[in-house]
Amino acid sequence: MPPVKRVLYGFDPLCGWCFGLIPAWRHFAETRPKVAVDVLPGGLITGARVGPYRAAAGYIRGAAPRMAAVTGQEVSEAFFALIEGNGSPISASAPPSHALLQAPAETRLDFAHALQEAHFRDGRDIGAADVLADVAGACGLIIDATAAAAATDQTASVAQAFARARALGISSFPTTLILLGDTETARIDGIYDPAAFASALSTALKD
Repeated sequence: MPPVKRVLYGFDPLCGWCFGLIPAWRHFAETRPKVAVDVLPGGLITGARVGPYRAAAGYIRGAAPRMAAVTGQEVSEAFFALIEGNGSPISASAPPSHALLQAPAETRLDFAHALQEAHFRDGRDIGAADVLADVAGACGLIIDATAAAAATDQTASVAQAFARARALGISSFPTTLILLGDTETARIDGIYDPAAFASALSTALKD
């Protein structure tokens, strides 16, 4: 049989614009529940960019109003309290990406959304083992949260996922690809309206 088209979501847990895409993904999942979505963390905050979250707080606060205007999703003051305070956590994509990669593929989209809502809405540190375990548990998942919290860009599963994203040409987030085998047939970026996003994805999936 010929390969079937599938949806791949290039995502990062620390990407505010991915948080902004949650309503669109949920609408798509409701309208096309049988379509499987492969969530691939791609590594937004890696290497030299890893460091205290507070260093980027000014940039994020300045960008948040535009993101809210475009997506309808607002970053909460609880999130800013987390990243602007003296106890500001380290900003790194690897720990929550490692947690996500431990989940079964069919649960990753919901888990990805739960991680982002815990972070951007509830102001929780999704690089911390207790938070990762709690969010996973709320999704009905059991993960090794200690291993996730200790993960780096060089941790095998994380490094492989980030390398796969780069090989697919995913350099910004969110990026949605339609693949036929390993060949890209469509790329959907910059659509945050739920109905328009679902329509674009459905059109791209038609044979």
